[in-house]
Amino acid sequence: MQYLFVIAIIIALILSAGMWVAAPYYYFFHFLHIPISVEYAFVLGIVLAIVPAHMAKERGESFKKWYILGLLFSILPCIYLYYYKTPKWQKSQDKSADIVAVTNGGNPNSLSSLQHSLENMIGLKSVKKDLTSVINAQKIDQMRRQRNLKVNNQRSLHMVFTGNPGTGKTTVARLLAQIYRELGVSRTGKFVETDRSKLVGQYIGHTAKIVQDTVQDALGGVLFIDEAYTLIPEDSSRDFGPEAIDTLLKEMEDHRDDLIVIVAGYTKEMERFIHANPGLKSRFNKFIEFPDYTGDEMYEIFQLFCKQQQCCLADDTEPYLRDFFQRLYQNRGDNFSNGRMVRNLFEKAERAMSDRLAQNVNLSYMTNEELQTILLEDIKAAFE
Repeated sequence: MQYLFVIAIIIALILSAGMWVAAPYYYFFHFLHIPISVEYAFVLGIVLAIVPAHMAKERGESFKKWYILGLLFSILPCIYLYYYKTPKWQKSQDKSADIVAVTNGGNPNSLSSLQHSLENMIGLKSVKKDLTSVINAQKIDQMRRQRNLKVNNQRSLHMVFTGNPGTGKTTVARLLAQIYRELGVSRTGKFVETDRSKLVGQYIGHTAKIVQDTVQDALGGVLFIDEAYTLIPEDSSRDFGPEAIDTLLKEMEDHRDDLIVIVAGYTKEMERFIHANPGLKSRFNKFIEFPDYTGDEMYEIFQLFCKQQQCCLADDTEPYLRDFFQRLYQNRGDNFSNGRMVRNLFEKAERAMSDRLAQNVNLSYMTNEELQTILLEDIKAAFE
């Protein structure tokens, strides 16, 4: 028994690196910047509860009685720490991760997982509906091919994404490239993002070569051109943008079975862009409008940024934030920046939180929850 006791202690000390699980020691080691998870401490407590039980047995007392007491003193603090001290973001993140793993078999690149990611995006109800129709059409086409039934091969997969900045156009296009790969529509699911600055050269002949190289890089996947309308400025008589368009149209025709092009930009500008060249109008006949985020959706986005940065919001911040984003939505202008603006506001709130915490003379004694909680005063300082 003594050998088992010694082995158990050595293993426990190696695993825990000298960390005990009772609450005072938990905070003591966090004060020394030595991390220990509550769940790990829980398991460790079961092992280390042998210590008082063995000592009691040596004195002729009940091993079982003292082992149970040891469990209570080592495990109860862990239960308390988890339910009262574990940040809200961490518990919700753990649960959501479990749900995704169970729902999608743990494969983030499966078709069901990718569609799940699309459906779980905040807002964009009309976008999801349009893209679901596109995806469903490809699924049915795939089944028809397998059964040697006629398929409409003239259906174009090139698209125009319109809407203000920060509405998720790039994110959706990147996700769509992966969905096309899983459907067998594209070979690789590669996603190549570009814009005018990467397509237009400085002298005659340079632009065509750049566009050709970009298309070659995107073959087998999706070429995404952001702010595509800038390729055809209103006064394009001395501009190389039209040369980029002409070259792109030729490449789209030469590789029509191995290239999908998505162009994106402001709604009015993209309408002018498409109608400026007959070739564009004939190839891009699927328009998807990305609407501005509502006040409630912007609040959800703000919460998402908090979760991603391992922060949580104090309870009294919700009414203030909802009212703020609602007024922001109602007073938005033509170039409303949506998610980008929410990100900027979150970063300001995060800096305000850091400034507040840095004024505390006992920074080392702060709990994780204090270091991760954004208070109403931080929000007001950032927004006003």
